[in-house]
Amino acid sequence: MSETKKVYRKVYITVDEGFIYPFIPGTVLDIHVKKGDKIEIGDKLYVLEAMKMKNEVLSPVEGTVKNINVKVGQRVSKNEVILEIG
Repeated sequence: MSETKKVYRKVYITVDEGFIYPFIPGTVLDIHVKKGDKIEIGDKLYVLEAMKMKNEVLSPVEGTVKNINVKVGQRVSKNEVILEIG
């Protein structure tokens, strides 16, 4: 009997807890949160289009959105801080 497992691709990098970086350069298509929102692990943060694919980025941490450093339509690099959650 085989066991089915769901595999999710990690679409964020957490170098410092609470700082959300894109996993690949791309364009921010949508932002689901605003400054001051309470965030739980797994909440939708933003949509990043990279290599013709839309990636919905989920929160790896819980807390409050401190800063949103990008706007919809903005191109971002791999090392750019998109959101700060504290």
